[in-house]
Amino acid sequence: MSARSFVAPEQERQCTGQHRPPLLAGGPDERLWVQHVTDVEDLQQALRTFKETYNQQWLIERLGFRAPAVVRRTFALTPAA
Repeated sequence: MSARSFVAPEQERQCTGQHRPPLLAGGPDERLWVQHVTDVEDLQQALRTFKETYNQQWLIERLGFRAPAVVRRTFALTPAA
């Protein structure tokens, strides 16, 4: 099973902005995907993959349905007042 299995495929395809981390998912149509790791290196790689997916692809409602990486880039380009 790949590290990408941390994200439910149905939610990933829909990108409705109501995407929640799997551990906080509560609806009956949401699934918790579990990945078993054999050592610390596997866990570290899975966490890096999750972080990259979250920052680049998840649409966050409180950020105006934008990905965190997009908000960071926009903020970095905005001149200080």
